[in-house]
Amino acid sequence: MTVTDRRPFRAETFGDLVPWSGLSLVIVASVAFGPAPAGVQLWPWLVGIALFGLPHGACDHLVAARIGGNYRSGRTTLATTFFLLYLAGGGAMMLLWIASPAIALGLFLGLTAWHWGSADAVAYREGLAAFALRSTGRGLLVVSAPLAFHPGASWQALSSLLEIFGPTRAAQTPSWLPGLAAGCLVLGLMLECLLVAWDSWRLGRWRAARESIELVLLLALFYLVPPVAAVGVYFVAWHAWRHTLRTGALLYPEKVERLPALVAAYHGRALPLTLASAVALAALTLAVGWESPQKLTAVYLVLLSALTVPHAVVVCAWDYKSRHPRYRPRPLRAR
Repeated sequence: MTVTDRRPFRAETFGDLVPWSGLSLVIVASVAFGPAPAGVQLWPWLVGIALFGLPHGACDHLVAARIGGNYRSGRTTLATTFFLLYLAGGGAMMLLWIASPAIALGLFLGLTAWHWGSADAVAYREGLAAFALRSTGRGLLVVSAPLAFHPGASWQALSSLLEIFGPTRAAQTPSWLPGLAAGCLVLGLMLECLLVAWDSWRLGRWRAARESIELVLLLALFYLVPPVAAVGVYFVAWHAWRHTLRTGALLYPEKVERLPALVAAYHGRALPLTLASAVALAALTLAVGWESPQKLTAVYLVLLSALTVPHAVVVCAWDYKSRHPRYRPRPLRAR
């Protein structure tokens, strides 16, 4: 999916419309009515379990088939190998949470920064160097902005993840966190601003205006909305939504003109692994317990971190191969 070749009513058009309008509504509501109660701030995460959060990576095996080899045409050994490697990546992350929650949290934040940043950068057809800079700038912004603007509330949410496998909660915000987050945010903003200027000179005013609009929206979201709600809205309405459309367009290119058909077809394919992920979430919740919606959200985030490891590898391979001049996605056999 690219930002060139945009036509009215195409599914790609809603790649911008839904995130921009969704974030705008949340920002206006937060300014007009004040911060939402703590329980309400968790709604984006809990709704995302079924809507786009878990499903957005539940077609990774089909993406691998399209960019690599079509193992659905009888290559069961390759399919089995893929799922075993996928489970191994997620399982390794879960073991790291048990062995060293602090290291797991740091790895999760770093991987999330790259994964979210590259998911936005993929809309621009450019070389690997420009793609890496754009991914780094956007990723640093979306991960560090909540920590820089709201260090106390952000750390309280992050420490709830550490508490799941650790004996105690780190009650106080580390003294180094605000400075580190502010430095990462400044670096991300510098890269973003340089890329806006580059886009204006090389690609035209529309591309630069698009980047500027997104930059202002994201900064306003993370500054004006409490961090738990802001990151949840970004994850569901921005990242997961766009990835769903991108993957749907890869699997069902004939449906890109019809958004409802594209989303329905994608969710149909994603349903089996979404249900499997929901079962894993229930098992993990029963194993560690949940006394509140906050604890359930923390358990959900730990599971997401485990799924993010293999998911990010698949998406990175897709991003790399899609920039190869000879890349052509292989057809996927009908179910």
